[in-house]
Amino acid sequence: MSKFDELFGSTALDDEQRVKVEVIYREFVKLAEYVDELVPEGRSKSIVLTNLQQAKMWAVNGIAKRK
Repeated sequence: MSKFDELFGSTALDDEQRVKVEVIYREFVKLAEYVDELVPEGRSKSIVLTNLQQAKMWAVNGIAKRK
């Protein structure tokens, strides 16, 4: 086993984790839709959406890494 397996390997989610991840996805999509509707096109909107993507990634990572 490589020292990088934990860093770059995938993690199988159990049923509870899968439900949590689905909730995270839905809520981030809702928030992104509000941002898309309310924030004018431009750099600020792009940064908001990029940071939402990053926040979602970390939320899912936190769920997946906790067994």
